Amino acid sequence: MIVLSAIVLWLLATFPAFAEEYVDDGPEVLVQDSSVSQWYPEAKGAKLEIFIEGEILLGSAAKLSAGLAVADSSQPLVTVHLASPGGRLAEALKMAVSLEKMKGQGRTVRTYVTEYSMCMSACMLLFMVGNERRVDTTSQLGFHQARSLANSGGATTEEEDALNSLISDLLVRQGVRKTVADAWRNTPPDQMFIVDGFDAIENGIATHEYYTE
Repeated sequence: MIVLSAIVLWLLATFPAFAEEYVDDGPEVLVQDSSVSQWYPEAKGAKLEIFIEGEILLGSAAKLSAGLAVADSSQPLVTVHLASPGGRLAEALKMAVSLEKMKGQGRTVRTYVTEYSMCMSACMLLFMVGNERRVDTTSQLGFHQARSLANSGGATTEEEDALNSLISDLLVRQGVRKTVADAWRNTPPDQMFIVDGFDAIENGIATHEYYTE
């Protein structure tokens, strides 16, 4: 099965435009004010709670990695609460790899979008990592095709088309209906294909309603 880790490596090796976005600007990007992403990894009983809130910016992946480095690595259940309008694709991919690695350790990753919360654009790459993907019926999930920062408009490049096809295939492998995966691939980056929690469950984007076991 293709995993997100493979997508990141493929991006860096194949698509220079995406690789440029992957560059770490240095330690100053880790200094963020209260208006941007906040991570609060903390052990609670038999699970690790991670809250990802706000825009995904340069330095967000490093901040998540730093939090995970000091968290209890023995917890078998990791819950990831998401409330984000999206942000930088490459940062989201790096964050997804951090979560994917925990699955590789035999841990269960539950991703949540709670009531009246949203997970849009790049945030959806994090949501789709979950072994279990949970939503409330009032949640809103939104997605569109990927585009590098180097492409300011117009038609997508061959490289971007290839990436979007890869993501679409990955979604189908995870149980998402092909019609929805195609909508993800074909919705222009300046638009958003939005579904509520009910439709997310019906179409395989989510696996559970938020409060169900």
